[in-house]
Amino acid sequence: LASTSLSVDTGRVEASLLSSHYRVAPGQSFQIALKTELDEQWHTYWRNPGDSGEPVQISWVLPETVSAGEIVWPLPAPIPTGPIINYGFEGAPLFPVQFTVADDAAIGSVIEVTAEVYYLVCKDICIPESGVLRLVLQVAETSEINDGNAAAIAEALDAAPRAIDVNAAMQETDGQLSIQ
Repeated sequence: LASTSLSVDTGRVEASLLSSHYRVAPGQSFQIALKTELDEQWHTYWRNPGDSGEPVQISWVLPETVSAGEIVWPLPAPIPTGPIINYGFEGAPLFPVQFTVADDAAIGSVIEVTAEVYYLVCKDICIPESGVLRLVLQVAETSEINDGNAAAIAEALDAAPRAIDVNAAMQETDGQLSIQ
Protein backbone atom coordinates (compact mmCIF):
# COMPACT_ATOMS: atom_id res chain seq x y z
CA LEU A 1 0.00 0.00 0.00
CA ALA A 2 1.38 3.40 -0.96
CA SER A 3 0.19 6.93 -1.60
CA THR A 4 2.73 7.46 -4.40
CA SER A 5 3.08 5.07 -7.33
CA LEU A 6 6.28 3.79 -8.79
CA SER A 7 7.29 6.15 -11.57
CA VAL A 8 7.55 5.53 -15.30
CA ASP A 9 10.56 7.26 -16.87
CA THR A 10 10.54 7.52 -20.66
CA GLY A 11 13.80 9.45 -20.89
CA ARG A 12 12.07 12.83 -21.28
CA VAL A 13 9.25 12.59 -18.74
CA GLU A 14 9.04 10.87 -15.37
CA ALA A 15 5.39 10.25 -14.47
CA SER A 16 3.85 9.10 -11.19
CA LEU A 17 0.58 9.18 -9.26
CA LEU A 18 0.20 10.99 -5.94
CA SER A 19 -2.70 10.28 -3.59
CA SER A 20 -3.87 12.77 -0.98
CA HIS A 21 -4.46 9.82 1.38
CA TYR A 22 -2.77 6.66 2.64
CA ARG A 23 -6.14 5.17 3.62
CA VAL A 24 -9.66 6.12 2.61
CA ALA A 25 -13.04 5.59 4.27
CA PRO A 26 -16.31 4.45 2.66
CA GLY A 27 -18.21 7.39 1.17
CA GLN A 28 -15.13 9.62 1.19
CA SER A 29 -13.81 11.79 -1.62
CA PHE A 30 -10.07 12.17 -2.11
CA GLN A 31 -7.63 13.32 -4.77
CA ILE A 32 -5.11 11.54 -6.97
CA ALA A 33 -2.86 13.60 -9.22
CA LEU A 34 -0.78 12.63 -12.21
CA LYS A 35 2.62 14.26 -11.76
CA THR A 36 4.79 14.66 -14.84
CA GLU A 37 8.38 15.79 -14.36
CA LEU A 38 9.63 16.96 -17.75
CA ASP A 39 13.26 17.26 -18.74
CA GLU A 40 14.47 20.81 -19.33
CA GLN A 41 12.99 22.50 -22.44
CA TRP A 42 10.50 19.65 -23.07
CA HIS A 43 6.76 20.34 -22.80
CA THR A 44 3.37 18.64 -22.89
CA TYR A 45 0.00 20.13 -23.82
CA TRP A 46 -3.12 21.57 -22.17
CA ARG A 47 -6.68 20.35 -22.82
CA ASN A 48 -6.82 22.94 -25.65
CA PRO A 49 -3.32 22.51 -27.09
CA GLY A 50 -3.58 25.48 -29.47
CA ASP A 51 -2.47 25.31 -33.08
CA SER A 52 -0.92 21.83 -32.74
CA GLY A 53 -0.26 19.14 -30.17
CA GLU A 54 -2.38 16.73 -28.13
CA PRO A 55 -3.57 17.09 -24.53
CA VAL A 56 -2.37 14.91 -21.67
CA GLN A 57 -4.76 11.96 -21.40
CA ILE A 58 -5.55 9.66 -18.47
CA SER A 59 -7.69 6.53 -18.76
CA TRP A 60 -8.58 5.14 -15.34
CA VAL A 61 -9.15 1.48 -14.53
CA LEU A 62 -11.03 1.37 -11.23
CA PRO A 63 -12.87 -1.12 -9.06
CA GLU A 64 -16.67 -0.83 -8.95
CA THR A 65 -16.46 0.82 -5.52
CA VAL A 66 -14.59 3.89 -6.83
CA SER A 67 -15.57 6.64 -9.26
CA ALA A 68 -13.38 9.33 -10.81
CA GLY A 69 -14.08 12.91 -11.85
CA GLU A 70 -12.44 15.01 -14.54
CA ILE A 71 -8.90 16.35 -14.65
CA VAL A 72 -8.50 19.74 -12.97
CA TRP A 73 -6.14 21.31 -15.50
CA PRO A 74 -3.26 23.50 -14.40
CA LEU A 75 -2.94 26.97 -15.88
CA PRO A 76 -1.05 26.54 -19.17
CA ALA A 77 1.69 28.74 -20.58
CA PRO A 78 1.85 29.87 -24.21
CA ILE A 79 4.47 27.94 -26.14
CA PRO A 80 5.38 29.74 -29.37
CA THR A 81 6.80 27.52 -32.09
CA GLY A 82 7.60 29.53 -35.20
CA PRO A 83 4.38 31.14 -36.43
CA ILE A 84 2.06 29.01 -34.24
CA ILE A 85 1.11 29.22 -30.58
CA ASN A 86 0.47 26.18 -28.41
CA TYR A 87 -0.57 25.95 -24.76
CA GLY A 88 1.05 23.57 -22.34
CA PHE A 89 3.39 22.79 -19.51
CA GLU A 90 7.05 22.57 -18.66
CA GLY A 91 8.59 21.62 -15.31
CA ALA A 92 6.53 19.34 -13.05
CA PRO A 93 2.79 20.01 -13.45
CA LEU A 94 0.18 18.12 -11.43
CA PHE A 95 -3.13 16.99 -12.94
CA PRO A 96 -5.51 16.37 -9.98
CA VAL A 97 -8.63 14.23 -10.23
CA GLN A 98 -11.26 13.73 -7.52
CA PHE A 99 -12.21 10.17 -6.61
CA THR A 100 -15.09 8.95 -4.47
CA VAL A 101 -15.28 5.68 -2.57
CA ALA A 102 -18.70 4.00 -2.51
CA ASP A 103 -20.59 4.05 0.79
CA ASP A 104 -20.68 0.22 0.76
CA ALA A 105 -16.92 -0.31 0.21
CA ALA A 106 -15.77 -3.02 2.62
CA ILE A 107 -13.53 -2.00 5.52
CA GLY A 108 -10.15 -3.72 5.07
CA SER A 109 -10.50 -4.08 1.31
CA VAL A 110 -7.94 -2.61 -1.04
CA ILE A 111 -8.55 -0.28 -3.95
CA GLU A 112 -6.24 -0.63 -6.94
CA VAL A 113 -6.24 2.50 -9.09
CA THR A 114 -4.61 2.13 -12.50
CA ALA A 115 -3.92 5.07 -14.81
CA GLU A 116 -3.07 4.53 -18.45
CA VAL A 117 -1.42 7.83 -19.38
CA TYR A 118 -0.57 9.30 -22.75
CA TYR A 119 1.11 12.58 -23.63
CA LEU A 120 2.85 14.14 -26.58
CA VAL A 121 6.15 15.53 -25.31
CA CYS A 122 7.95 18.07 -27.50
CA LYS A 123 11.16 20.05 -27.73
CA ASP A 124 12.60 20.33 -31.26
CA ILE A 125 10.63 17.20 -32.17
CA CYS A 126 7.48 15.64 -30.70
CA ILE A 127 7.37 12.11 -29.33
CA PRO A 128 4.18 10.32 -28.24
CA GLU A 129 4.74 8.62 -24.89
CA SER A 130 2.62 6.46 -22.62
CA GLY A 131 2.78 4.41 -19.46
CA VAL A 132 0.76 2.55 -16.87
CA LEU A 133 0.80 3.72 -13.24
CA ARG A 134 -0.74 1.95 -10.24
CA LEU A 135 -1.66 2.89 -6.68
CA VAL A 136 -3.12 0.59 -4.04
CA LEU A 137 -5.02 2.17 -1.14
CA GLN A 138 -6.72 0.51 1.82
CA VAL A 139 -10.34 1.13 2.77
CA ALA A 140 -10.38 1.80 6.52
CA GLU A 141 -12.88 2.93 9.11
CA THR A 142 -11.09 6.29 9.27
CA SER A 143 -9.01 7.90 6.56
CA GLU A 144 -5.34 8.85 6.83
CA ILE A 145 -4.01 11.87 4.92
CA ASN A 146 -0.58 12.02 3.30
CA ASP A 147 0.26 15.58 4.35
CA GLY A 148 2.96 16.15 1.71
CA ASN A 149 0.91 14.87 -1.23
CA ALA A 150 -2.28 16.53 0.03
CA ALA A 151 -0.50 19.90 0.29
CA ALA A 152 0.97 19.62 -3.23
CA ILE A 153 -2.43 18.65 -4.68
CA ALA A 154 -4.21 21.46 -2.76
CA GLU A 155 -1.69 23.95 -4.14
CA ALA A 156 -2.31 22.68 -7.68
CA LEU A 157 -6.09 22.95 -7.19
CA ASP A 158 -5.79 26.49 -5.80
CA ALA A 159 -3.68 27.58 -8.78
CA ALA A 160 -5.95 25.99 -11.42
CA PRO A 161 -8.04 28.29 -13.59
CA ARG A 162 -11.75 28.30 -12.79
CA ALA A 163 -14.77 28.93 -14.95
CA ILE A 164 -16.76 31.95 -13.94
CA ASP A 165 -20.44 32.57 -14.39
CA VAL A 166 -20.84 35.74 -16.42
CA ASN A 167 -24.12 37.04 -17.73
CA ALA A 168 -23.24 39.34 -20.61
CA ALA A 169 -24.26 40.09 -24.16
CA MET A 170 -22.72 41.97 -27.06
CA GLN A 171 -24.73 44.82 -28.52
CA GLU A 172 -24.02 46.82 -31.65
CA THR A 173 -25.01 50.49 -31.62
CA ASP A 174 -24.02 52.79 -34.47
CA GLY A 175 -21.29 50.38 -35.57
CA GLN A 176 -19.79 50.13 -32.05
CA LEU A 177 -19.80 46.89 -30.04
CA SER A 178 -20.40 47.05 -26.33
CA ILE A 179 -20.78 44.45 -23.60
CA GLN A 180 -24.06 44.53 -21.68
